[in-house]
Amino acid sequence: MDYLIVLIVGLATSFAANITGGGGALIMLPVLIGLGLSPIDAIGTIILGAVGFVIGSAVSRHARGIVRRDHIVPMIFIVAAASLIGPFISVNLSQNTVKAISGSMIILTAVVSLLTWSRASHSRSVSLSSRYFGYSLYFVTSTLLAGFSSGIGLLSNYILVGLVGMSAIETIATRRIAGLIGVPIQLGIYATTGHVHLVFGLLLSLSSFFGAYFGINYAIKKGSDFVKKAMAATAIVLVILTFM
Repeated sequence: MDYLIVLIVGLATSFAANITGGGGALIMLPVLIGLGLSPIDAIGTIILGAVGFVIGSAVSRHARGIVRRDHIVPMIFIVAAASLIGPFISVNLSQNTVKAISGSMIILTAVVSLLTWSRASHSRSVSLSSRYFGYSLYFVTSTLLAGFSSGIGLLSNYILVGLVGMSAIETIATRRIAGLIGVPIQLGIYATTGHVHLVFGLLLSLSSFFGAYFGINYAIKKGSDFVKKAMAATAIVLVILTFM
């Protein structure tokens, strides 16, 4: 039964994450903890699942067609550096500290998402200072995502949309390509420190591959305005769930 739960939740959350731009870990993290994993093991297992997620997203030819090639190189370097720092921090903290930080990130994600949901959904030109500031904040959120999960990727989307000038759907496609570099780095750290549940992770990776593939194709079909509305709806739901 536990394996079936992981498969179903992995499929559903990965599909939704490529429509809303992220947030799948907000559901997957408590599910894995509920199945008996420690917070840090749950995060490591989610990272193994993310292997299937980024591959499933990247194999879509529709997604590859909207990747922002003018941003992908700096984003890859940012994600690679963040992928080394984030996991190194989390594996050296206590389980209670990791749990507390992850919980705080959920609240932060909910509040910031609600405050910034009305940002433009289409790509536009921005100043160099805005772009570099956006890259700096993207490094921070990428580090937090690699170390503590908790749906912080939603904040990365708002940063890339609001400060870097990408459209909502471009942020998803471009971040997934950058993830092809970052996720293996993160997985290597969690795996070598013994913080991955192999069976759960492989099941999650399998289901996430298919969920991500169909999710990103559906998002592209519906368009950037639809994705931005989905991001806004997710922000509202997060706030409601967080403060219930």
